[in-house]
This record gives sequence, C-alpha cells and structure tokens, in this order.
Amino acid sequence: MEEKDRLLQRILSLTTSAPWTENLRLNRESIRTLCEEGMLGRIRRMYLTGGGTSLYAAEVGRSYMERIAGIPAQAVPCYSFSHYIPENLLGPDVCLLAISQTGTARSVENCVRTAQRAGALDIVVSGSIDARVPAAARRLILTDAKTEGPSAKSTSYIQAITAVYLLAIAIGLANGHLTARQAAWWDTQLEKTVQKSAQLGGITEQMYQLAAQYKNAPIHHCLAAGPNVGTVEEGALKIIEMAWVPAEGREMEDFLHGRYREVDETTPLLLVAPLGPSKEKLMDTLGSAKRIYAPTIVLTDDPDPAIARLAAHVVKMPGGVDEFLTPLLYITPLWLYAHRMGLLRGGDPAGNRHGFIPTGYDYRAHYDETGMPLEQPVP
Repeated sequence: MEEKDRLLQRILSLTTSAPWTENLRLNRESIRTLCEEGMLGRIRRMYLTGGGTSLYAAEVGRSYMERIAGIPAQAVPCYSFSHYIPENLLGPDVCLLAISQTGTARSVENCVRTAQRAGALDIVVSGSIDARVPAAARRLILTDAKTEGPSAKSTSYIQAITAVYLLAIAIGLANGHLTARQAAWWDTQLEKTVQKSAQLGGITEQMYQLAAQYKNAPIHHCLAAGPNVGTVEEGALKIIEMAWVPAEGREMEDFLHGRYREVDETTPLLLVAPLGPSKEKLMDTLGSAKRIYAPTIVLTDDPDPAIARLAAHVVKMPGGVDEFLTPLLYITPLWLYAHRMGLLRGGDPAGNRHGFIPTGYDYRAHYDETGMPLEQPVP
C-alpha cells in the first residue's frame, strides 16, 4: 500500500472506535499520574506551544483551558515562546504545555528548557517516551501518535487535542473551577463525541464531490470562530500539504477585514459553524459572500432554512455535542476534501513537494556566518 493510501486509511479510521480507545487510555493514565503529583491546582496561567499541526491543536486546547479549566491561556508558536516571551512572565504558577507528537522537534525542546530556566511548570504531549522533547520534560502526557505515518499529520492532531481536553478537566477539578458533577458532564461529552465520529463516514462522498468541483480554485479560505479557529487553521494547512494549493485558515470576523476584498466567484469559502455563538458571524459572512457570488461550503449540525438559502453547499455534520467538542469532528471532512483534491490534481497527498523538510533545516550546516556555502556541510 502506498503512503497516500495509508494516509487516507488513517483519516477514515477516526470513524471507528479503535484509534480513540487506545489513545484515551494512554491520555488518562498519564493525567492520573499528574493528579497524584498534586501540581495541577497550582497552575494559574497556561502557555501552549507547538509547530504546524501541533500549534493548531494547541489553539484548540487554549479554548479548553479557558472554558473548562478556568485559567487564562495563550497558544504561541515555538520560536516566539523560546525567544520572545519575557521570563519574568513565567514562574511557579505558570505552565508550558508543549505538543510534539514525534518528540523530535528541537524548537519544542528549546521551549521546554526556556520554561524550566524561568522556574515554570512544563508538560509535554507526545507519542514518544524517550525522544529529545519528552526526555527534556519533567512531565509527559502520552498519546498513541506512534501509529501516525511520516506524511501529513492527521490522527495525531486528534490525539493531542483529547490529551489537552482531559488535562483541562483535571486542572478544573484541581483548582475548584469544576465540581465533580461538571467534570463528569465534560467527560460524558467526550464519550458522545467518540460515538458521533462513526457518522463521519456518511459525508465522505459529499466532500469528494466538492473537492472535484473546486479543485482548480486559486485559493481556499477556511473560516470559523471560537474553539474551531484551530480547526480551520489545520484544515487550511492540509489543503496546502495534500493538494499543493494555497489556503488560509482565519477567524471569521478577522477575515472580513481586508482579506475579503480579494474574494470572488473563483474562491470558495469553507465555513465551520456548529450550533453555538458563531452562528451570527456565519450569517454575516454568508450574506456578504452572496453579494459577490463567492461559493460557500458550510459545515454545520444546524442547517436551518436561512443557511440553506444563502450557502452554495451545506454539509450536515453530527450534532448533539457541546460546541467545544466539535473540533474533534469537524476536521475530518476538511482532511477528506484536501486528500481527494490532491489526487484529482494529479499530485501525491502524502508526498514531499521539494524533497526536504524545512522545519528541521539548519542553515549553519550549509553556510558560514557570511552566507557563503560550506564545501563540507557540518553534520
């Protein structure tokens, strides 16, 4: 089986219970250890960091820390955290939650060491136990990311989000923000979400048809609000990685400032809008798009008549879970859309377009301090 087929297989596996069950077991065991340590109740502020897919999982996780754990949180790219966050903002009641599913990202390791120097708490979410990042960390939440292949990341994104979600519940209990009854309710919502994931297979063909219709679009705009901002950032990244076409993931209201001027009938808007407060901004965006004939694809569990009239396409999503759980469901159709588009455009959704991975590139191995190339690259 080719890697592009294995990638699709991993995406579709999320419509079954198996990948969820083992990952949640690992998440819960790790978090139980943190609870026994007794440090979770001391956390008063959280920085979440990662790169690419891990950063977008961190953005979703930020909403969990604020909504469920009741603490202020911020998602920050790795380099920005390790080089620009003043150490006086860190301390014993501040926690860095760093996501590195392979555990090999040097930039994430730098963040962990920055937090430790400043006396802050650190927790790493990873599918590895002994790679450089978890080895540097004081605490680890283990995921089942070892099942992820070397191509564009998919299941490990979900696995990181569930880890952060369960951690948020544990922190909320430890600091008194949640009662035991409230914590149990959030836990039940996660169980319901896993059950609802079985319904995602029913939208596969619709996403394939939409990918065929818009495969030649010059750019794709993925838009959302609230807890799904990270969802559309990840969705846009996968359109870039799998279909090799430009895409942008933005918060809906922010998108209407400036960027909207370059939208026309050739540029589809993919709008993630589960039942919740984002509905109001969704309708503003749909009404604006209708005026300029921009095609819109709405993913929602609440397809009322107004949405049906204004949207070019409506994808009916599973409902019945809290809006803050929907990132675990709404990313799958965006992945399916991106993967099929890559195939239809004649590319390889699992391929590496330029033959190297720039996130691990070190210019010092190839150039001296004046910018001259080295004859013998430094290992």
